Amino acid sequence: MPDDLAQACAQFEAMMLRQMLTDAGIGQNRAVARGIDSNDDEGGDIAGGSETDVMQSMFVDALAQAVA
Repeated sequence: MPDDLAQACAQFEAMMLRQMLTDAGIGQNRAVARGIDSNDDEGGDIAGGSETDVMQSMFVDALAQAVA
């Protein structure tokens, strides 16, 4: 039982950290934050597609798990 409680606490802590990191903008696509459109004629150099979103989400998840 104590191991189950410790695991549940760690998962809850990771969830809270994940939300705090997301709200703080950690892992946010910097091109999107600066307003650069990758489809713009000026030619944004960073694509902000769904792959980038997935990688950023995975980064935030891994960081939250490591800190927790």
